[in-house]
Amino acid sequence: MSNIRTKTISTNQSIDATGAPMTPQAATNLLIAAPGRNVNILRISGYCYGTAATLYYLMIFNGSVVPANGAQPIYKEQVLGVDGFAFNYMPRGLWASNLTSPPNIGGYIAVLSTSAETLTVATGGLNMDLDVTIEEQNVEQSGTTIVGDLTTAVKSLQVWAEAAGVGKPNFGGEPNLLKVEVINKSGSAQYLQLFAQDDPVTNSATLGANVTLPPSGNGTVGGTYTQSPQVNSQLIPLMQWRIPICVSTSGLLVPGTLYQITAFVAGDNFSNVGAPTNTTGAFFYATGTTPTTWSNGSTLTAVLAPLNFGDSDSGVIPQSIDQGARTIRRGCSLFISTTSGYLTAPVSNQWCIRATYK
Repeated sequence: MSNIRTKTISTNQSIDATGAPMTPQAATNLLIAAPGRNVNILRISGYCYGTAATLYYLMIFNGSVVPANGAQPIYKEQVLGVDGFAFNYMPRGLWASNLTSPPNIGGYIAVLSTSAETLTVATGGLNMDLDVTIEEQNVEQSGTTIVGDLTTAVKSLQVWAEAAGVGKPNFGGEPNLLKVEVINKSGSAQYLQLFAQDDPVTNSATLGANVTLPPSGNGTVGGTYTQSPQVNSQLIPLMQWRIPICVSTSGLLVPGTLYQITAFVAGDNFSNVGAPTNTTGAFFYATGTTPTTWSNGSTLTAVLAPLNFGDSDSGVIPQSIDQGARTIRRGCSLFISTTSGYLTAPVSNQWCIRATYK
């Protein structure tokens, strides 16, 4: 379920488009939309500093970081130094995703340029005050809570504690898990597992109820029958998903997948597979499998489609009952496991997890 909301992004606000703190001040660039957001630009206004009556150019690019000089903008407007400006696109607006083919959801950033056709980032104190009024496709429900982020390396995330699993304004009183986003930087496919208890590893130490997994082998006549080790029932997830590797430094791309160049190394070239620029931070949808050059160690991170569980009436409500003690658990915790079917936590933090619930 989605809705549309209107807001103004400004160089003179206290947080940027991702929600991160920023210092209100004139600047040479402004992040209009964070990755994953499509926006409709209704109005651009502001004030350009610099040399009076000199032409400058307000350029919009795909991505969440300022691209290298020479980059081609997806849209631009001409402004004058030491003068105000205002561009109105109402009532229909200017949908950013319509400016590119295929549509890009890697974010949108406005940059002040001193050249007209391609980017030359303004320097030497030349900057601007900028306000951009947008309509945003808000895929979140009103009143939702977002936990975690897509930059901090972790191996688990507590979405809500067991004690917070009751008393919410939903049918039955429990919060609903609506969406999970993950980035797997571990180097191998692993499992994202959902539990209703705060810490299944700690809980397992105090519970005596065990279950026995099936034999590890089929067994043969006259052969040795091998039994798998016992696993505490509290280590068995309610749900699990196999998450493929997201970070690569070589290999083939999957056409149609959204990638970000998270670390560019000179010499590599991804232009033939859809990259707008060969720079760190650039997002692109792969249009082919084999980059022109990918032998120098540049890192690509695949942005996997979110695990969407519906709106507040059809999300996931985790709940489990301890064997023996019959304790009902209504928490929501996500753990990374190197094994399927039960929790075996990895040694290091190599995942990013973000969850949305209501």
